Amino acid sequence: MPVSVVIASTLDSRVLDRCVEAAVRSAAAVGPGAEVLLVANRVRGGRLPRVNSPLLRVLRSSPDGTATARNTGIAAARHDTILFTDDDLVVPPSWCGDLHAALHGEDCGGGDCAAVGAPVRTVVAGPVTSFMNYERVFNAPPVDARYARTLVTANAGYRRDLAAPGTKFNAERHQFFAQDTEFALTLADQGIAVRWLPDIAPSMHYIDEDIATVAVRAIKNGRGAARIYLARGLVHNYLPAPHTVYEGFRTGSYKGYRRYREIDSVEIRAVYATLNLIRHALMFAGYLTDIGTSLGHELIELDQDGLLIELRSLVDGLGEVIARVPDEAWHDVPVRLRRDMADAPAIDHLVPVQAIADVLSRFAAPPWGPARRTSARPPISAELFQGVVARPRCRSVPNASMARTARFTVTARSVLVCSMVVILGAPLPDRLPVHVPRLARLFLDELPTPAT
Repeated sequence: MPVSVVIASTLDSRVLDRCVEAAVRSAAAVGPGAEVLLVANRVRGGRLPRVNSPLLRVLRSSPDGTATARNTGIAAARHDTILFTDDDLVVPPSWCGDLHAALHGEDCGGGDCAAVGAPVRTVVAGPVTSFMNYERVFNAPPVDARYARTLVTANAGYRRDLAAPGTKFNAERHQFFAQDTEFALTLADQGIAVRWLPDIAPSMHYIDEDIATVAVRAIKNGRGAARIYLARGLVHNYLPAPHTVYEGFRTGSYKGYRRYREIDSVEIRAVYATLNLIRHALMFAGYLTDIGTSLGHELIELDQDGLLIELRSLVDGLGEVIARVPDEAWHDVPVRLRRDMADAPAIDHLVPVQAIADVLSRFAAPPWGPARRTSARPPISAELFQGVVARPRCRSVPNASMARTARFTVTARSVLVCSMVVILGAPLPDRLPVHVPRLARLFLDELPTPAT
C-alpha cells in the first residue's frame, strides 16, 4: 500500500529542495503510486523547489497557517496512509518505509498503531542548535517506551481509514502552533494512541543558529499550551501558578532553572542554563498572553521584535564563555552519569539571570504598572461562583498517579484565572469563561490586596 507525504511550507526554507528531494526518494522506495504533496500556504511569492518528479504535487492553500495547509493535504491525499514532515527537515531514505511498516503492523487492525511518531535531531551549527538538539525539543513527549502523548508533525503519520471521517487539524484554534498536539488529542478521543518509534533513523532538522529559534518557538509553545488547556482542561497543559512563576523570571528572583550537572563542561552548562531559562520564561509569557486574551485582558504586553534584538545582544555577551568551548564539543556533548552530580561546580555566576529579567521587564511585562494598580480588591459577586464544576479531562493521563494529580486540578483553571487578575492588578472581567468552585472562592479570600 503506497503513502501520501504532506509537507506544509511557506516556500522560504533554505533546505526546501533537499527536504522535497529526500521525501520523494523515500516515498518512491515504498512502492508505485506514492506521492509527495507540497502545500504552499502563502498568497504569493516564494520559490518552488527545483525537484522534477512525477511523485510531487504542488498545492496551494489559504495563508491561514500550517493547520489549514495540512488539512488541504489530507483532503487531497490519494492514499489513507498519510505522513507529515516539515519544510526544514530532511528525512532518511528509510523514513516512509519505517513509518508505513509501523502503521500496517499486525496489531493495527484495532487502531493500536493508527498513528506514529518518530525522533528528530537538530543539525548542530553552534551553541543554540546544540542546546535544541540536546533537549530533543522536536520529539513528542513520551508516555512510556512504546507510546507518545502527542504527535509532532515534523516526523509523524497516521491511518486516515482508521480515524473517524472528517478528522483534521483544528485550524480555528491553532493556526500556527499546537495544531499537532490538538490533532493527537482528537485521535485520542477516538481511542487512537500514538505509537513511538525510537529506533528508526531520525529526521534531521535544519534551523538557524539564532536565539530567535529558541524564543519564538517558546512563545508559540506557551500560547499553544494555554489554548489546549482552556479548551480541554488537561493537566499536561496546565502551568502551575504562572503569574507568580513569571514574576520570578521578570524580577530575577527565580532560581529553579536547570543547571545541567550531568555535563562536565562548566561553559556548556552555563550556556544551556541561560538558553533554557530564556525558553521557560517565554513559554510562561506566551501562556499568560493567551490566558489573558481568553479573559479579554492583556496580561503580558509582548514586544517580540524588541525582545529578539535584546536577547541576541544578551547571547552575544556570552561570547567569552562560548569561545572557551571547542567547536566539536557542541556537536557531541559529553554526559556523565555519576553519583556526585550535586557536587558539580557552580555556574550561577555565569548565568545572566538579572539581564534576562531586565529584558523581560522591558519587552514582555504585565501592562499594569504600580501606578495603575488599585488599592481595592476587584469586586467579586455571588453570581460569579454559581454553576456546576466540570470534571477534568484525563483521557491521555497514562497512570493512576497522574490521574489523581488531574483530579486535584479540578479547580486549577478557576484559581488560575482569578488569582492572576488579582495579583497582576487587572480588574476581573464581567463574566469568567469558567465555573468557579468553592475552593477558588476560598483561595481568593486569602489573597492579599494588591499593593498601591
